[in-house]
Amino acid sequence: MRYSLREDCLAARVLESLLYEALLEGRYTGVSEACSLLRDKHVCLAGGAAGLEARLGELEGCERLVAADGASALLLQNGFLPDIVVTDLDGSWHYLLEAGREGSIIVVHAHGDNVAALKALVPRLQRLAGTNQCMPGRYSSLAPGFTDGDRALGLAVLCGAARVTLYGMDTREPTGWWSKPWLRGSVKPWPEKARKLGIAGILARLFAAYARARGTRVEYA
Repeated sequence: MRYSLREDCLAARVLESLLYEALLEGRYTGVSEACSLLRDKHVCLAGGAAGLEARLGELEGCERLVAADGASALLLQNGFLPDIVVTDLDGSWHYLLEAGREGSIIVVHAHGDNVAALKALVPRLQRLAGTNQCMPGRYSSLAPGFTDGDRALGLAVLCGAARVTLYGMDTREPTGWWSKPWLRGSVKPWPEKARKLGIAGILARLFAAYARARGTRVEYA
């Protein structure tokens, strides 16, 4: 999709600097703390597919709740506070800020297209962790995955979750209105979104297979 490794590495360095500032200001937690929440737990992952909205009541039984970016908007509007939000900052900033204030760990991902968003939003976020797709850093981790949803699944599996249940992660469904702040309703994925979802679906299946080999159960709700 013509993404630039050079720009990805620039974004990773920008995030490293911002996370160091967060450390000095007492806002940094790190991926290790996020992992400690997920290890040996039943983790429910809320994504951007429209089917999530009808199944919110099932989230009551989850030990841990992870939101893929914009899903935090739907969750917070319905009284659910995610333990972790995995985001590349293209969802609603309002709800990311609210989730951070209320105690969610915000795992921010750096890539070549979001440097401006990193500089604008990361200094305002509480309880920060960071990932990138270029190189492991002192404050950010190298993350598996391509989209927020499959990256969140990869995080849960690598952190040692006992079981992961996926809500709103069916890439064949319409995209939920909560996924982007400019959507006014659930819609058929636009071409770029559809291409990304295709890659996300492949990665999710790979992560699920890896999880099974480790004894972690991954299931679609």
